[in-house]
Amino acid sequence: MFLATPVLAQPSGKGTWEAESGDFVEVHNGTYSLAVSEQGDGGSVFSEGKVVDRKPTADGGLELTLKPNTIGGASRAEYATMVLVISPDGAQAELFTVHGGARHSVIRLATKP
Repeated sequence: MFLATPVLAQPSGKGTWEAESGDFVEVHNGTYSLAVSEQGDGGSVFSEGKVVDRKPTADGGLELTLKPNTIGGASRAEYATMVLVISPDGAQAELFTVHGGARHSVIRLATKP
C-alpha cells in the first residue's frame, strides 16, 4: 500500500493581500503595487516596481524581494528594498523594509476575500 506524503503547495507569489485599514500589496506578473500607512506619523507610502528575487522560506512559504520604480507619499530611503513574506497557504503576507542589514516589519496582510 502506498501512502502519499502531503506536500505544502508553495504560494504562487501572485495575489492581493489587504489589511482592514485598506492598506494593500498586489503582486502580478513579476511586478507589484502597494499602499501602506506609516504607523508613527500617519502618512502613507505608495509604491510600484518589480519582483527582483523569489525564494522559498523554511516553512514552505515564499519570500519576494521588491525593488521600487516609484515611491510616493512618505518617501524614505528605508523603502528602497522591501521583502514580502507569503505564508505556505498563500493566505497571509507580511511586508518588511530592509535597511542597515536588518528587516523591519511594516504590516501584516491577508488575502482579499
